[in-house]
Amino acid sequence: MASQCKRCGAAVTWVVTDNDRLMPVNAHPDLTGTFTFTGRHVQHDERITPQVRYAAPSLMNDGHPRYLAHAATCPDAAGHVDPGQVGGAPARHDHPDTSHEAAATVRVGSQQSAVLFDLWERAAGATAYDLASDERSFIRQVRPGVSPNQVASRLGELRTKDLAEVLLDRATGLPVKRDAAAGQALVHVLTAEGRAEALRLRLL
Repeated sequence: MASQCKRCGAAVTWVVTDNDRLMPVNAHPDLTGTFTFTGRHVQHDERITPQVRYAAPSLMNDGHPRYLAHAATCPDAAGHVDPGQVGGAPARHDHPDTSHEAAATVRVGSQQSAVLFDLWERAAGATAYDLASDERSFIRQVRPGVSPNQVASRLGELRTKDLAEVLLDRATGLPVKRDAAAGQALVHVLTAEGRAEALRLRLL
């Protein structure tokens, strides 16, 4: 059942991904969309919500209607989030004011929160290239087509907020790097504050 984005007024449908993540998608099909409905409904936040799955671009002609994450198109995003973030995904269906107040450090639905959740699920850390190239990463679900440079910017913002840090080798004390498309990239992990923030956002 479609509802309205409280930020831009667009019609959206709240869905749950196959990773049990709550998010709004645009209510109308879009050929550039990256989600398709599974036909299943699951209980989430005391509501019965339709489930979607990520649909890779290679499956563009599979015959199923595709839907785009609303966070990727909300025209009023810049007025509600920090620069470089994507809006349109408040914490709950009814967009309570308490959710926005609680999300003062990292806003739910932003690219920062997506990267925060991705690092939460990767205890060994991840590079910007890792997250940008993983079709199942949360940042790819929030911002399809995100580039490694954009993810690197979000990682830098999380470092500034002391929510993420560069992983250091225990033996040498030097930054840990992994191979990436354009050489080597720094591995990032959550700080203790970052883990607490990720947990707080998940409980909203």
